[in-house]
Amino acid sequence: MEIKDHSQILCNDYTELNNIFNASDWSLTTNEINKIIYTSRHNEFEEFTIKILNEKIEVSVPMPNSDVLYKTTLRSSEDVIDYLQKHVNNLTNDMNDSDTENDG
Repeated sequence: MEIKDHSQILCNDYTELNNIFNASDWSLTTNEINKIIYTSRHNEFEEFTIKILNEKIEVSVPMPNSDVLYKTTLRSSEDVIDYLQKHVNNLTNDMNDSDTENDG
């Protein structure tokens, strides 16, 4: 069952994700105990997906300037948060670089 509660992540180990994604242009679109999805406010096909499984955590991230998602497996919530922070920063920087190139 999907619950669209943008104030609190249902999986307690991942509450820091709201701080990461709310600072950028991403919306919490799926908030389940074992699945979290943030979708771009500018492109509904770009999304970060976190699937919490028994022994692992599957994370999918959008690739810059592509319709492809990169999927990897991590072992801890700390690793997931660090990984996602880096990818959100990279995407934000890539988008800002593209805007600067288009302006000049």
